[in-house]
Order: sequence, then C-alpha cells, then structure tokens
Amino acid sequence: MLVLTATLLILTNPALPLPQRSTVFSVTSFGADASGKRIATRAIQGAIDAAERAGGGTVDFSAGTFRSGTVQLKSGVTLHLQQGATLKGSSDLSHYQRGNWPALIIGTNCKNIKITGLGKIDGNSVELEKRFAEIKTNRRFLEYFPTIRKGEKLSYIGPTGNPTELDPYAMNEAGKLEQHLYGPYTRPSEIVRPQVIELRKCVGVTIQDITLADSANWVQTYRDCEEMKFHRVKVRSTKYWNNDGLDLVDCRRVEIYDCDFDSADDALCLKSEPFGAGCSDIVASRLKLASRASAIKFGTASHIGFKRIYISDVVVRDTYRSAVAIQSVDGAEIEDVTVERLKATNTGNAIFVRLGHRNKKRSPGYIRRIRLRDFDVQVPPLPKDYHREIGEPHNLIPASIAGIPGYPVQDVVAENIKISYGGGGNAGHANVPLDRISEIPEKDGSYPEFSMWGELPAWALYVRHADGITFRNSTFGLQQPDFRPAFVTDDASRLTLDKVLVSGNAGELHGFFKDSPQKTIKDITCTSATAFNYKSEGGDTSKIQDSRTPAWVDPTQAEVYRAIAQLQSTLRPWVVPDQVFSVTQFGAIPDGKTISTAAIQRAIDKCHESGGGVVLLQGGDFVSGTIDLRSNVMLEVSKGSRLLGSLNQADYPDRVPKTFTVMDSNMNLRQSLIYAERCKNIGIRGEGQIDGRGSQKNFPGPTTITAVTGRPFLMRIIECENVTVTGITLKDAASWMQNYLACSNVILDSVTVDSHVNGNNDGIDIDGCRNVIIRNCKVRSGDDAMCFKAASMRPTENVLVENSDFFTYCNALKFGTDTQADFRNVLVRNCRLGGIENGQATSGITWATVDGGNVQNIICEDIDISRAGSPIFIRRGSRGRTIPGNPRPVTGQLERVILRNITGKDNGARGSMISGVPGFPVRDLLLSNITLDAAGDAPESARTIQVPEGETGYPDAGWFGVKHFPAFGFFFRHAEGIHFDRVTVTPRKKDPREFMHFGNQVTSTQANGLGSPPTK
Repeated sequence: MLVLTATLLILTNPALPLPQRSTVFSVTSFGADASGKRIATRAIQGAIDAAERAGGGTVDFSAGTFRSGTVQLKSGVTLHLQQGATLKGSSDLSHYQRGNWPALIIGTNCKNIKITGLGKIDGNSVELEKRFAEIKTNRRFLEYFPTIRKGEKLSYIGPTGNPTELDPYAMNEAGKLEQHLYGPYTRPSEIVRPQVIELRKCVGVTIQDITLADSANWVQTYRDCEEMKFHRVKVRSTKYWNNDGLDLVDCRRVEIYDCDFDSADDALCLKSEPFGAGCSDIVASRLKLASRASAIKFGTASHIGFKRIYISDVVVRDTYRSAVAIQSVDGAEIEDVTVERLKATNTGNAIFVRLGHRNKKRSPGYIRRIRLRDFDVQVPPLPKDYHREIGEPHNLIPASIAGIPGYPVQDVVAENIKISYGGGGNAGHANVPLDRISEIPEKDGSYPEFSMWGELPAWALYVRHADGITFRNSTFGLQQPDFRPAFVTDDASRLTLDKVLVSGNAGELHGFFKDSPQKTIKDITCTSATAFNYKSEGGDTSKIQDSRTPAWVDPTQAEVYRAIAQLQSTLRPWVVPDQVFSVTQFGAIPDGKTISTAAIQRAIDKCHESGGGVVLLQGGDFVSGTIDLRSNVMLEVSKGSRLLGSLNQADYPDRVPKTFTVMDSNMNLRQSLIYAERCKNIGIRGEGQIDGRGSQKNFPGPTTITAVTGRPFLMRIIECENVTVTGITLKDAASWMQNYLACSNVILDSVTVDSHVNGNNDGIDIDGCRNVIIRNCKVRSGDDAMCFKAASMRPTENVLVENSDFFTYCNALKFGTDTQADFRNVLVRNCRLGGIENGQATSGITWATVDGGNVQNIICEDIDISRAGSPIFIRRGSRGRTIPGNPRPVTGQLERVILRNITGKDNGARGSMISGVPGFPVRDLLLSNITLDAAGDAPESARTIQVPEGETGYPDAGWFGVKHFPAFGFFFRHAEGIHFDRVTVTPRKKDPREFMHFGNQVTSTQANGLGSPPTK
C-alpha cells in the first residue's frame, strides 16, 4: 500500500520527476568473464541489446580483461571502459563478423553512440599475426573466410575505394587466392584482417578518453558518418602493417581534439569513396601524431572530395613519410583546407600536395585554396628505415607541389614555414641535371607518395604544373651542403616567393624556374650568397619587387593567433549532469496548442534545484511563452520535436536586465522566449527546432525595434558564464534570434538559423562577450547574420568564428552597430557569406566603429562572398551613441585589420568602401589575395558621384543615399596605411568607373598585383 501511495503522489504532482529505469548495464551482470580466459561476446552483446531496448544506456566494463569477437553497437548505447578495463579481440577468426572488413566493434545506421572511458580496446594483433602465419604455412587460405560458404561471394570496398567482389572458393580452386590475398607481401590483405572499430552511416558518434591498441588492420574506420567527436583518444598500434590511427571515409561535421596517435601507417587519414558524399567540415586541433607512413594524409582513396578542413596545433614525430600529404588522384575535389601551427621532428618530408589521374574512368579533380601556416619541420639525414621504396643511395626529397599537364594545383599559400633539411646531397647519386628535368616522369596514374618520382633536382621545394603558389615569410635551411638548387619549378604560373630565407652552404644557383611565367620574387635572403641568384627558362615575365609587408602585420598575426590558440586549448563545453527531467512529467502537453510555459519552467527549476541536468522536450510540439533558464540546466529539444513560441504577446512578460545598457535606454528590448541572466553552465541542444513563429502577421509592428515593445527575442542570454548551444535549429524570431550580452565562455556549434519573416531578424548577436567559439553554423536571416556589438559597454575579445555560412538581406558579417567598447583578437576563417538566394546582402564584410570603441587585431581569412551589394565596407565614424547622461565618447580607432584570401562572385554594383571621417582616418589595413567580381554596368554619372560624409550616421553601406560608389572595386576616403597585395575585382559588365577611387585624405597606401580584367 505504501508503494502504491507513493506512486499516486508522483503521478498527481508533476513537480516530482518519475523514477527512471537504470541506464547502466554492467557486462559482468550479463555473464562476461573479467579474467580474459573465456570469450565474452554473447554477454557483451546481451548488455548492448538490453541498453537499446531500454531506450539507451551505458554498457559498463569494470577493471579486468574481457575477450570478445565482434559486438554490434546499437543506437543510444555507450560502451564505457573504466580505468583498468581491457576489451581484447579474439584470436579466432570465426568469432568476427564483417562490416566492410571484419572488426571487433561494428555498427551500421546507429544514432547517438559513444565509446568512452579510461580503459583500453586491444585488437590483439600479436596473437592474430601468429594465426595468419599458421594459415599461410598450412596453406588453408579459406580459413580467412569462416562465414563464407561455397558458391557465395564476398562484396567489399577495396583500399582504394573501389567496390570489389570476391569468390574465395572459386579462386582457391583456381590456385589464385594466395596471390590475391598476399601479392608480394608476407601479410594477408586488409579484407581479412580485423580492425578494432568500423562504423558505417552513423549519426552522432563520440569516441572519448579511450585507448585503442594493436590492431591487426586499420585501427578505426568510419564510413559515411556525421556529427562525430573524438576527444582525448589515444592510439598505440605499431606492431602490424596498415595500422592507420584514424580513417574518416566520406564523413561530415567532425571534431577531433587532444588526440594522440602512434601508428604503423598513416596517423590521421581522410578518404573518399566513389559513391560517398566526401569529407567536409572537419576540425582537428591539439594533436600528437607519430607514423611509419604519413602523419596527416588526404587519400589515397580520393573519389569525391575533401572540403572545409581545418587542422591546427599538431606535433609530429618519427614519421617516415610526409608530415602533411594532400592528394587527389581519383577525381576528388579538394578545397578550403587549412593546416597551421605544425611542429615536426624526425620526419621524412614536410609537405606533399599531389593532383594525379589514377582513376581513368573520370576526369581529374582539383586541388585549390590550401593554406599552410606556421610550420616548423626537421627533416634529418636519411635514417635506415626511410624511403624504402626508392632504394639507396639517394638524396633527400624536397617539399613537393605537383599537378599534371592541363590540371594544375591551384592557390596554395604557405606562410611562416620553416623547414630544416639534413642535406648531404651527393651528385654521385641519382642526380637529375637541370637540363633534363622534363624527363622526370609524370606518373599521373601511380599511387601518390612524396617519393613517387625518386630523385628530384631541388633540395627545398619542387613545383610542377601549378598555378598561384605562394611561400611567404619562410625559411629553408641545410645542416650539411647540398649541390642542388633550393627551388625548382616547371610549368608553374603565378609563383610568389616573398621574404624567404635560404640558409646553409647551398650551391650558387638557388632557383631554377622553367616555363614559369608571372613570378614575383622579393625580399629573398641567402646566407651563402649576396643575392638570390636564379635562372628562368621560357615565358618569363617575373619582377623583382621590394614591396614589403607592413611592419605591424607580423606582430598582429602573432597576437591574434596566440589568443585564439589559448582559447581553443581552454574553452570546453561544460559537463552536463546525467539527470534528465522530461517536461511532460511536469505537465507539458506536446499537442502544439496548449500553453506549457508553467510546466516547462517547473522542470527547469526542479533540474536547477537538483544540481543540474537535462530538461527534455520530446514527443511533439510544445507551446510556450517566456521561460527562464537556470544555472546547470541544459535545455534539449529532441529530433522531431519543437518548442513553439506563443502567439499571445501577453505570454512574454518584461525581463529588465540588472545591468543597464544602450539597448535598454534606446530600444526597450524586454521580451524573450528564452531568457537567462547571471547564470553559470547553461545551454540548449538537440536535433529538434525552436520556432518563434515571429512573422509580421503574428507580431505586427514597425520594421524597426526602436521604442517598440511586444516583439520578443527568441533567446536573450545576459552576463552568463559557460554557455553551450549545439545542434539546434532556430526559426522565425519576431526580433533578434539570439543575443549574448556580456557573457564569457560561449560555444555555438552546428546551430542552424532560418529567420527572415519580420524586421530586425539578426541571426547571431555577440555583444560585449569574451572567449567565444562559433563553428559549423548555418544562418539565413533578414537582418545582420553574424553581428558583433558593444552596447553592454564591455569589450568583445578572444573570438573564433569558423566553418560557417552567413546569408542575409542585410549585412552578412558585421562589427557594429553599437560600438561603445572595444573589439580585439577576433579571427573569422573558412566561412561563406553574402545574400540569400535570389536576393542581395547590403554588404559581405562590415567592420565599423562609430560610438567610441576601438577595433584592433582582427583577421578575416579564407572567405567566400556572394551576392553582396558591397563585398567589403569598413567605416570609422563619429555617431557617439551612449547611455543618456554619459558624456559623448571620442571617436574610436579602427586599425590593424587583416582581410585575406577572399573570393566571391555574383556581387552587386555599388562597390566596396573604406572610409573614416575628417580627422579620423581608418589605419593599417592589409587586403591580401582578394579576387571578387562586381555587377558593373553603372551609369556614366557614377564616376563623379559625391558620397556624403555622414559622420554621425548609421554605419551601413546602404545608408549614404547612393546606389554606386565612384569605383566598381574600392572607394577610399580618410584612410592611412592601406596595403593591397594581389587584389582583383572584375565587373561582369562594362563599367565606366575606376577600379579604385581615392577621395580625401588617403595617405601611405601601398599596392602590389592589382587588377581589373577587361569586361565584355
């Protein structure tokens, strides 16, 4: 009776959460032997299946050794190995099932799976190798296929990504199976050797803290998976061949942090198979890599593509081949790849970039927009184990960038590269004279490897069939003399060597450039010669220039990169407690009609009072007015569920911040669907949707928010610490979508915003926040898409925005409007921005200060701008807006801003603008490697148009009252120390205006490599 009474009390009081079934399933409870003496496959699988039936849970391994054959992961299941626990693969091949290869852990079409813990998963390669030797000795090759019966065929994807079909019995009877399995090697093929982990078509994968050891094949392979996280994973697998540390095959949206791989084959390897989707949106940082092959490798299977890959802060050691190898030989499209801050010791090669044509069934792909920065690589004199395939003796092989005839590698920029070579070149070895470099074989159909051509005629850098290769601020040094020149190029157009130091006792000829037109060679220093001696053959239009990069650039870059590196190494999502509070248990009704505000708030309050956890919205559509987040609460909207904003304005009571800001004094912004103030550890996550239903029909009012009440924010987060928003889709706010005001430690990851149904539909507003990471986000907004403000009167600093899309009808990436405090140490990279399809943004990039704040130390790089009226708008003004009663602020500084590697098309006719106001110039801007287009077709009167000063006006390219600036490229006014390096703007139609127009007070401007190709 007592039990029944308690149950009734819970059911009738929604403030109390229902008791939850256990979500931890110990494998020993299912009969697993922890001594390592008996096979525990059935027990482990039983625990996994039970966890799946329970709706998800943790399969727990206590300390001990658990031997197993293949286990299959299921959706919602976590394998957790406690410290001291080892899951060890069986040595009996009949205990393994196949995904593509046999593997100890396999999973297909799973969602939200994890492998965690401080334990170890051991592939048991030592015992398996003995088993392989027995099979070969006894010539019982069919024992490699214990699950295949006579007449059956085995279908699999081969190592190069090509589908293959094998009939083992027929081949064995024909005497061909041994050759197929072994070829020239002593080890059997990858198709029969078990991996540790193989997952296919899985979504939401976390591998964390675990150690993976001694695989008999590749350690872990993930095919066609997405939303993946690898945190603090350690690999120790060097006892057998093909032991890649991590293989990502056609995977998307992946983050890899703080991992340590020591593997017998490639350490971090990206692949793409013929029928996959390609690899994209991958971020890897703080890695330790050691390999008997290459440390970072794109390929060998390279059929579809690799796009938007960012790798940083890597330590490479004891790597026999390349520190970085970027390869497309099967038709893959490779673009927007950045590798930076890499330190390598005892490696065979620094950089290998190769475009080939192994797959003759399709056209070659392309490699373009590669960024390599801040490398420090030591290539020692040849140790015994290096370069086995070349044969000895031979000379050290240089860094190489090579395409094939008619298909050049494009746009590779390498900056701050330091490579130290052991040297010791000997002309008595397989020397390639400079007059015979055309005889170096193309090998377009060969396996891509840095040593594929054997001997090369340069010791530092070899470039062939390439266009737009730049090495800047780089050093190449020798420990021992080498008779070869440092640089040799063959068919390399638009080659730039800028501020390069060649050190060591090299030969007198330092550069040899054959059929390499349009070279820029400047600021070259050689310690062994008084000048940079070079020889050119064919089509030479090179220029020796002395247009030095401004002195402020290097220290500014160093400061920004230092701040961002520290941010990435310290900022982590807060750890959410395991408790789950379902809002339906507190009375919320998911029918899309009933107002559930009070029930959702009760769940949040109870979660907060209980020490924190997840407040879960699952099972339908929940309608709510204002809800207040509390500390230690993660609001989760599950896939298929929605949180819908109420359509009754009375459901949004005022929330007046404790800290008074410019927005409160000027705009009366007081309503929100989700509100949090002065909380710690809060967040929103899930694959569901939060829809403000904020159309003008539902929330009518003027298209400005000034002095307008009743149009709520979707989210307003004020003075909070440790804010994490991930995975969620945010839709149709009545006003700004999400405003983060005076917060610290903010992470926005994989957030989707679609909001352009009302006025002032900003996508993301970061206002006076410090320590912010925004990555993998997709924003479509009716107002500013990604906007930085300072209405809180606090500085915005230490901000990283990367791998994101920002599209709008207003400004895509904007610093402003409110700039009452400073902006500093901001890095925006690898983003796409501009106008929504069939529309046009006011501007692509807007940097402005008009209210006294200083904008300093800003880098925006590797950006694509499309459909923007003004691709770039930079403004220093004197509006001086502040809180009433405060003195009018002095005009702020706008200086030390770097814009580089900017591309774009389908942009509008207005042109870009860089302008201060009289007496207050924009200072110290670098615009480098910028290629844009413009609509053109302006009227003749646009040549002499007078653009108002607008000193106290709103900072927006469209607020000057003119449709065109007097230049289709760049209009300057009140500017000082502007440096242009390789900037091109091409009108799509004839335009009477100038490429550049200089207005009042423009001084100390430097330009190099400007262009505006003729139009039709």
